[in-house]
Amino acid sequence: MKERKIKLPLISTFLGLAILAHSQGVVSFSQYTLGGGSNGKDQVQGWEFIPTTDLTVLKLGLYDGRSSGGFKQSHEVAVWDRAGNLIASTLIPQGASASLLDNFRYEEIPPVQLDAGETYVIGEFSATPVPDYHVLWERSALTNGIVSLDPRIEFVAYREGASPGGISFPQSRFVDYVGCFGPNFIVDAPEPSSFTLLCGMGAVSLVRILQIRGRKMPPNKIE
Repeated sequence: MKERKIKLPLISTFLGLAILAHSQGVVSFSQYTLGGGSNGKDQVQGWEFIPTTDLTVLKLGLYDGRSSGGFKQSHEVAVWDRAGNLIASTLIPQGASASLLDNFRYEEIPPVQLDAGETYVIGEFSATPVPDYHVLWERSALTNGIVSLDPRIEFVAYREGASPGGISFPQSRFVDYVGCFGPNFIVDAPEPSSFTLLCGMGAVSLVRILQIRGRKMPPNKIE
């Protein structure tokens, strides 16, 4: 009996699940929200966090609260260690050219490792008159389903600060608020159990399709 061939679309479907698993921002919202601009002076908005396992950052992003057209101005997004040393940054361009995923627009960066147990701050720069949107909630947003974080990320505090002329480390911190989103990032792999589940679902679907096709094909027939 000759070996049956698996068609390319089946392989593509399975691989697509793996690719999807590599495309999740660490912050997501349960519903689309317009957010709000602060109409202030040059400033940095962001948040402080601690990875619970080593992570590699591949993209930095920024929340796009508009229904179309993207950002009114370009924004630099950066990550610092707890001492304020810059470890990664990129420019999110004005408009809608940056890739969009779950209401965040992203740009790739050279891979940067974040170490488990260390404290980091991510922030974005907005220039006067700050026309683009930021989203900020009370701490309860982490428990009532409004804001979801990758299980490997521990949210610590909202960070902000005046930043005349360009981006700088945000000095002020507020532990009673969740945000500012604002900035987000994509890491190199999903939370392990999620990845296992996705692959498992893909494998089961692939086997099931092959079983159905196997019943329909006469013996020895090459598809």
